[in-house]
Amino acid sequence: MTIFRPLFTRDTYKSLLFLLAAPPIGGAALGVLGAGWAASSALIVTPLVVAALVGFRGAVGLLACGDAGLGRALLGVDVRPRIGSGGHGYWGRAKAVVADRSFWKQQAYLALRATVGFQMAMVELALVAASLGAITYPIWYRWGRATRSASGPGTWTSFRARLCSSRPGSSGSWWLHGSPGCSAARGRASCAGCSRTDP
Repeated sequence: MTIFRPLFTRDTYKSLLFLLAAPPIGGAALGVLGAGWAASSALIVTPLVVAALVGFRGAVGLLACGDAGLGRALLGVDVRPRIGSGGHGYWGRAKAVVADRSFWKQQAYLALRATVGFQMAMVELALVAASLGAITYPIWYRWGRATRSASGPGTWTSFRARLCSSRPGSSGSWWLHGSPGCSAARGRASCAGCSRTDP
């Protein structure tokens, strides 16, 4: 069927791998952007700001090139970002970095990769985990049901029973006494071990 065709195509899993690569790339991007902006701001009134800007530009360019290589390998998108900004002379190199539009575009892309890309990766990972759990449910549901039965009454049932068994005038329990579910909760909690035989 057409709806199941993407499950059997290689491009689907390549796209999934590219999305799941966002957390490590995003973490590296946050580190590079934070360190680069901090160093450039701290050295802005000194001649060392040129070295900070050139190093910042190189780190951003290398990270963008690495992600672009991943996109070429997995998505087939031919993107080759620049690493350097050029420039002549000591101060000219700093001016070239500031005036380089690709430098600012790469920073914006890496910021989106670290924020939106990270969230999309987490959503995709949750969907994949939920799908695998639903597919394999006929295999493990018996063990899950046995574990729940062995653990006794549920947390919510135990909580309601403890709340109902408190004094009617106590704080936090007055609204629950007399409710239809209160006696049922006490009954379920008190009879949780009725089927068990004492030694």
